[in-house]
Amino acid sequence: MILDFPEIQALLPHRGQLALLSKVLHFAPPKMEVEARVAEAGLFGEDSGQLHNAMPSWIGIELMAQGAAAYIGLLARKEGRPVPEAGYLLGTRKFTAQVNAFPAGAVLRVQTEVIYRDDSGLGSFACKIVQQETVLAEATINVYEPPAEQIKEAKTIKQQAN
Repeated sequence: MILDFPEIQALLPHRGQLALLSKVLHFAPPKMEVEARVAEAGLFGEDSGQLHNAMPSWIGIELMAQGAAAYIGLLARKEGRPVPEAGYLLGTRKFTAQVNAFPAGAVLRVQTEVIYRDDSGLGSFACKIVQQETVLAEATINVYEPPAEQIKEAKTIKQQAN
């Protein structure tokens, strides 16, 4: 288990308001727990019933995907490899939410556990979003981490097109 964690931004390709996680809380492969603080005036804020500026619970899928990305990024650093520049959420199964929205100011814990990962870059994670001891949402997500060479090639093609 690693106890001294890097800043979460060093583990994710997400930047600005799209970076929804705030810090790593726990890392012991195949499990990881990260913190997400629902911004008072966040990009995804909307009014939901009695809640003002709440984050819709379906954004929880993105919180889970970023949790998986943080796991992959921290594992890469631990193994002496660069943090991946990109990753893709392929889909989810059985997403359930016990709430319609996460209230502004809420401190959430996003828990991820590797179900499957292979050398091709495909992976599956069991994920939960927890506040205090209450599970607010859970799902199994499928992700893809393209090889670094493929990302580099895509960047080159994009530059040539511009």
